[in-house]
Amino acid sequence: MKSDQFKKMLAATCLFLLSMVWLFFTQSEVGDEPLFFGRWRTRHFGVTLIGCWILVAMAFSFLSRAAVFRFVLVSVGLGFTVFLLEILGLAGVVNYRQLLRVAPSGGLGSAPTAMLELEGLTYEDLASSWGYPTEAMPFYFKTDRYGLRNHQDRANADIYLLGDSILVAGMLPFEKVVASLLEQDLNRSVMNVALISISPQREVELLKETGLPLENRILLHFIFEGNDMKDSFEWRAKADGTALELSRFERTLTYNALIRLQRATSPPTTPQRRIGRLGGIDYLFGWTRSSFEPYHAELAFIAATLQDLAKNMAEAGGTYGVVFVPSKIRVIGPSCTWPETSSLDGYEEHVSPMRTWLADWAQEQGIPLLDTTDPLLLSTASGHIPWYPGDTHLNAIGHRVMADAIRGWTIFTPMSDTQETP
Repeated sequence: MKSDQFKKMLAATCLFLLSMVWLFFTQSEVGDEPLFFGRWRTRHFGVTLIGCWILVAMAFSFLSRAAVFRFVLVSVGLGFTVFLLEILGLAGVVNYRQLLRVAPSGGLGSAPTAMLELEGLTYEDLASSWGYPTEAMPFYFKTDRYGLRNHQDRANADIYLLGDSILVAGMLPFEKVVASLLEQDLNRSVMNVALISISPQREVELLKETGLPLENRILLHFIFEGNDMKDSFEWRAKADGTALELSRFERTLTYNALIRLQRATSPPTTPQRRIGRLGGIDYLFGWTRSSFEPYHAELAFIAATLQDLAKNMAEAGGTYGVVFVPSKIRVIGPSCTWPETSSLDGYEEHVSPMRTWLADWAQEQGIPLLDTTDPLLLSTASGHIPWYPGDTHLNAIGHRVMADAIRGWTIFTPMSDTQETP
């Protein structure tokens, strides 16, 4: 009897080990998305889990009926527990996205927080999120009465810079951001009106919420090629009540636990496919074709927003101009070499149509437009790279280049002598 039981146990063990070997040598096709344990996509990992459960059940079946009964009983108990937890999630009692930290956090500078003063350490965003080696960088973040990143608290200024994280530039000392540089260069008061991760439409809302006076002021609206089209789409979806609300499945414990496990076990394969080399340094690229290709229609909505704001500025007695900020890959891509593991060899495919489209639109509407692409390209060609290697944002060099380009813009010629209100 004991001999038969031992043979069954040995057969079950061998079957399980052979199955594990088979699973180890199978994997999903590698793409940019995270893979469970670096091997399986979500649907393939689900099949793998089911397969493992069946294998364990078969192993117990070789032992005895009692062993099978206990295994089934434990499985049913676990299943019932998960079912109850899923009911709590679907009923809105528990938010598993927040509990398991699956939902992205807004981050510092995503919402106005008045008179904030904070310092600490931060990391380059792409390198940090993709598990690529990056060193900690000290930051000092201070906001004004409006909750915007301005180190001098003012009621208003001569020049407003309207935009998103390109202007917030949380990793840079404030004296090196374009707002501060322009104030020094022009000897005029300059104020940031910007938050991170917002669309051009939300930027206009933010300007209205501040109630800043516009008469005799200059408003420079920064449009970023990288993610403004995607942000516009998401803003409109939310405004129309058709925002991408979470499905019932996306609110479940099972889904969010799998996503959390996927992130925890996925090795940094994405950076290897998003790398270009320049001067012996690896540069990571975040905003590629997927950030604009599905959103071409947003160009018209962005243009309408800019046109309305230009009209409002004119009616208020102010001056309006648009500053185009190109994507990292448009500027650095032409100078890069691409490793075999990179999927960006044809980098031109990852450059959006926004630059040409916006230039044609501005000329047709008679709205001043400053394109900072050429100065940034020249800086790169001369060996002064205007982006952080592992981040989506411009570094101190990039802000200096932008400030120099803006400083010589003819839009400043008719400026009045208006001073800021203390």
